[in-house]
Amino acid sequence: DGAARCASSARPGRAMAAMAARAADREHAKTGARPESNSGAHASAIAGSPHMQRAVELTDQVVKTFRRAKVFHLNSGSNSGGGAPDKKSVEGKEQGGIHVHEWNRVESIDFHLSEPYMVAATTDHAIQLYDTREGVLKQTLYSTKYGVSSIQFTHHPHAVVYTSSKNAEDARSSVFRADELHAIRYHSLYDNTYIRYFKGHSSRVLNLSMSHVSDIFLSASVDRSLKLWDLREATPRQTLQVSSSHPCVAIDKQNACFAVGKETGDIALYDLRKFSDGSTVDGTPFEKISVVKDLVFSSDAEAIRHMSFSRDGNWLVCIKGNRIFMSDVNPMNLQKRGGAQAGDGAGWAHIQGATDDGRGFEPSFSPDGRYVVSGHEDNSVRVYRVETGERVSTWSGHVRAPTCAKWAPRNLLVATGCYNLALWVPDLDLANLNVTAASAPKQEPRN
Repeated sequence: DGAARCASSARPGRAMAAMAARAADREHAKTGARPESNSGAHASAIAGSPHMQRAVELTDQVVKTFRRAKVFHLNSGSNSGGGAPDKKSVEGKEQGGIHVHEWNRVESIDFHLSEPYMVAATTDHAIQLYDTREGVLKQTLYSTKYGVSSIQFTHHPHAVVYTSSKNAEDARSSVFRADELHAIRYHSLYDNTYIRYFKGHSSRVLNLSMSHVSDIFLSASVDRSLKLWDLREATPRQTLQVSSSHPCVAIDKQNACFAVGKETGDIALYDLRKFSDGSTVDGTPFEKISVVKDLVFSSDAEAIRHMSFSRDGNWLVCIKGNRIFMSDVNPMNLQKRGGAQAGDGAGWAHIQGATDDGRGFEPSFSPDGRYVVSGHEDNSVRVYRVETGERVSTWSGHVRAPTCAKWAPRNLLVATGCYNLALWVPDLDLANLNVTAASAPKQEPRN
């Protein structure tokens, strides 16, 4: 039926261990076979060991059972699992006159493609490495001088690239050189050293997009340029000039094409291989997409803030004006329609208003590409069905709007961040009960 099956999520702490143990007990009831009696090893094997992970189909019923398995409180000094975020302390800070911009919050999140690691960049210039199998914070490093934003794993589980979070006022300070401030940093978390600086942009770098299959990545900058880099080289391989002061870029998962978004709502699709060898540096895309033509956006604040492709490359999600747009970019469908307008056939999900500090949202596709998860201004996390734009489920628990939402690429695990960072996993017992109840035959009333 085309529905992808994902490995059940890795175990973030005791909450997930309990879920994994219950799932294993159900398997025992069905098969009569039970592993070793050590419950900790049992839960870890079911949830963590790749050769013993269960294949779970991601359905609406499963999506509706996601619960917080671990919460990391970035501002309280307490990282506990399962409990609610410290809402009272947040409200106390408001009454005490502490401005929301002074609170530490999650800036960006990324999962490694194959290893059970997650990295988060926070507004206090920290880089936090998490083990998602154990549900623990393993390492915290700092990039205090330049800050850290738009962090992404390379193919090595202990190496990342990221941009500076310092603003234009910092660039005018005598402390900074512009080429250093706007450089992209290639950082080894293993020994806390910089492997390489990628210098070339003359203004703030807005976002990065790392290839899933090679050592190349793209960067988009306020200097109206997009640059193609190779991790092995300090200078850019190609540069594309764009007619946008706030461009956004995304590489598809197959390394076949990339998308460039502009404030006008236009998204251009380029052949990545031709761009890499210099064939399309003239700025000619092979396709263009318009984000809902009947909506007019005129300010930089409503530029396209985020874009990403589904795993199969058939869908593109973007955020513009705090609205989520999902477009079918399957080459065959684009050819039939003669171009694409986000919302044609797919619908679009609308997020009312902005977050409390004006940040945009970052949605993410599920591993099978059938769902999109995103934060909402009402402090909830919402999951939408891609093909229809219909909301499937709403998850509650954050104290502020979670601007970052990221689905793990190989597991049923979601990370979301605001002033706290939460890990979400499904309760498969509850999902199984819901499916059983829905499929049970109705009893005819007796006369």
